[in-house]
Amino acid sequence: MPQDQVVYLYHTGPGYLLCMMRVVGVAWVVYSTYVTLLKFETKRRFFKRFAFIFSAWLLGLPFIVLIALSTPSWVRAKVSGKRHPSLLSFPACSTRNSC
Repeated sequence: MPQDQVVYLYHTGPGYLLCMMRVVGVAWVVYSTYVTLLKFETKRRFFKRFAFIFSAWLLGLPFIVLIALSTPSWVRAKVSGKRHPSLLSFPACSTRNSC
């Protein structure tokens, strides 16, 4: 893909790899939680909540990427601008002139 056509970070090979790593991370969290629940009965409620919340957090970015890739490039550029669709970028963009 030519450089001038790439508008979105996750529309590249490394971007797809990052999304796939998150999906693999969800599979790992679910498997680890299952094995832990088999061994430790006392903290069942905590581990179920932990697995649900952490899996939802991990799947959030691939879900946003799928939505963004289904929209036209001009809409994506107009809506997102330079900001990254993550809460981790919020402190960096909290001042008026930083973003």
